[in-house]
Amino acid sequence: MVHNRTKAVLLKRGLIHILISRKVDYGLRCLIYLAGLKTKERVSIRDLSKRLRVSYVFLAKIMQILVRAGIVESRRGKVGGVRLKDRKAKLYKIITLMDPAFSLNRCLNKEFSCFLKNKCPLRRLLATLEKDLFAKLEKISLLELTKESPSPFKFRRTRR
Repeated sequence: MVHNRTKAVLLKRGLIHILISRKVDYGLRCLIYLAGLKTKERVSIRDLSKRLRVSYVFLAKIMQILVRAGIVESRRGKVGGVRLKDRKAKLYKIITLMDPAFSLNRCLNKEFSCFLKNKCPLRRLLATLEKDLFAKLEKISLLELTKESPSPFKFRRTRR
């Protein structure tokens, strides 16, 4: 068993590999937050970055991807901000939009070459698990994800 302090050191040194990237994690957090707002309500990216404790610049880049994909709508100006446009977006679409190379292991990517590729029992297992995971993520929408449990975020607007 690895203790939290040891995990933090390993993570800091890049020795623990994480299944989803920060970009995917923050993107999903943003969408969960936006799903908890009223249908027409908007929030500024600056307020959203403060609430989610995410770098404004990084969050702006993430939101740009989500806007281009039609999942989030953006409006400039004093009454502007972002709001969720597509509540039915599937988690698989969102994750692969944020991280096109998302995979359980690099050996499952087509570009990766391994001499054990056709003989490795672990690769076969991981390929099956990844296929099942992707199929499950393809069935779950933001709406379904957020309707089951209350949002972990408070929805009071911050002062400007």
